Amino acid sequence: MTAPAALRGKIENALLAHNIAPDSDLVNALLAVMEKPSKAPAAVERYRYVFQRYPGKEFWEGMAQAIGEDPAALDLWEAHCRDWHNRGYRPNNYSGLFDSFKNGGLDDRTKTGTRTTQSKLGLVGNSLSDEGLDFARRAAGHSGD
Repeated sequence: MTAPAALRGKIENALLAHNIAPDSDLVNALLAVMEKPSKAPAAVERYRYVFQRYPGKEFWEGMAQAIGEDPAALDLWEAHCRDWHNRGYRPNNYSGLFDSFKNGGLDDRTKTGTRTTQSKLGLVGNSLSDEGLDFARRAAGHSGD
């Protein structure tokens, strides 16, 4: 039994269970709705699979163009979305999601004092620059003393 035939049988049985005659036109209409393929591009469907929601429709075309239809690219996109999701990042931060994908993925998580943190604090060599030191003091709630 083919999938549509099996589905047809289930629809007919469900209609009969509700005392509705399984008219062939009605069954065909229900089948058409249930078998209707998604209009969303494959990249959007992968996003939806991971985040359990669709991105805003205004992003569909850009997402489809950026990721494409290549199965390997779609697999990378899905893995990237999963990494994004597992880190607790917002699924609607599309620019961050696209930028990190375009740049080869998310950076490894870093500890305080590593290169990523150092560049944010303005570390120069092994010491903080004046600007970085001011930022660190403000962040810690200290005045310029």
